[in-house]
Amino acid sequence: MAILLFLGLIFSLEVPVILKLLTPDEFWVSGFIVYFAVLSRVLNAAYYHLFFGLLYAKKTFKISIIQMSTATASLAFTVPLVWAYGLMGAVIASFLSGVIQCFIAYAISTSFYRIPFQWSSITRMLILMTGLYLLAKKFTIVGTKLELWLNLYLAPWLEYIGEMLFLDRIKDGKLLHYLVNGLAVVTDGFILFLYCCLFLVGLVFLKIIPSDIVRYLFHVDTLRKPSRIFNWGN
Repeated sequence: MAILLFLGLIFSLEVPVILKLLTPDEFWVSGFIVYFAVLSRVLNAAYYHLFFGLLYAKKTFKISIIQMSTATASLAFTVPLVWAYGLMGAVIASFLSGVIQCFIAYAISTSFYRIPFQWSSITRMLILMTGLYLLAKKFTIVGTKLELWLNLYLAPWLEYIGEMLFLDRIKDGKLLHYLVNGLAVVTDGFILFLYCCLFLVGLVFLKIIPSDIVRYLFHVDTLRKPSRIFNWGN
């Protein structure tokens, strides 16, 4: 779950940046659309763990009941929300349908086989991801003095280095063009990626990832010899 939420946070913040870099503004989407789409995928992945009790008890026919209930809920959510909010309504409907599907699956399967999920840790991770997303969703250096500095001093050097590396021969120079003319957007993406790593730091402070694992991973010997990662616990 932690890995899914970490990747989900990256996609939520980076997809709008990539669209700004590669597409005209009519194709740009709200970060909230990506955020709810990502959460829908996370719920879809979690669903297969939640109905395990039905597989264990060989009551797989009840999975059909879950699917039919979810399809009905999806239709009930999709029609009014898409009518009112368009694409945003569609992803919200998908998210709500995922919530209903997971709730029904857990409610039915837990009577056959109860899995002690760590709900408090899952809740804290969701709050951490959502908080980090809300704090950064409007971040950009576009329109600031830093963008002016990048365009004046760094862009010419980037273009020169790109030509030295023959990047101007890739896709008729479009790749280099995107990098140079969208340097501020590329910088946004890089900064946001580093920002997303705060999620991993937060997991340590929330004691979801044991601190001794982090110390082991970033130990000098591990950095010198990354293969030590596979010897953890031995």
